Amino acid sequence: MVYRMKSFTMKEHVELAEARSQVYDLLSALFLELPSLKLLRGVFGAEFERQLSSVVSKFGVGEMKQGLELIASFVATFREQPRKEVLKRVSIDRTRLLRGVNPQHSPPPPYESVYREGRLWGRSTVEVSQTYGRLGVKLPEAWTEPPDYLGIELDCMRLICLSEREAWQAGSADKALEYLEVGRDFLRKHIVLWVPGFCEEMYNRAELNFYKGIAQLTGGFLEHDNRLVDQQVSQAKKQLTREP
Repeated sequence: MVYRMKSFTMKEHVELAEARSQVYDLLSALFLELPSLKLLRGVFGAEFERQLSSVVSKFGVGEMKQGLELIASFVATFREQPRKEVLKRVSIDRTRLLRGVNPQHSPPPPYESVYREGRLWGRSTVEVSQTYGRLGVKLPEAWTEPPDYLGIELDCMRLICLSEREAWQAGSADKALEYLEVGRDFLRKHIVLWVPGFCEEMYNRAELNFYKGIAQLTGGFLEHDNRLVDQQVSQAKKQLTREP
């Protein structure tokens, strides 16, 4: 895909930051929330369909669109089946894909240090934790995962996007640029170094289209967002340089 430079208006910057935060919110929740009947009611409900439609309208290109189609296929296939049976299948697939229970059938669990250093609580974990500290991010006590867990890193990007949006809304382009650069650096120095590899493994090993779709949606969005943020940073710097 060819990405062409474009000029973003202040309104477009605000809208992009909000839209990006919503996608990161959706993705982080899918990795953080344990399967439950409540979660399934959401997945089969109108609000979840609306969220997917919103993602398609704003970012639905390439691999992302394929992922969304797979999730929609899962919903169509299992909508009328007994919820407890669907929950059992979703739970089994999630455990196998995200907990690394069997090296023959499971990808390594989605912790950055596992993929970059081959072990839990490595240097990557410390670096990510330090980034959270600099941003003033405090992880909820209910989250028992190490700070470099995929769902938590995606939630950090959500918070960065929201801070960027607030800066644009306040008319502070220089502060917004700072958050854009923070997000770009977090993507480049952490997320994109390992998450695409995990998503590929997750897609290949998933039994349900639900998790195949999540894998494609996540990998495709991160690739797109990495390029988009770089484009926004370049333009914002030029705009600030031209200002008197």
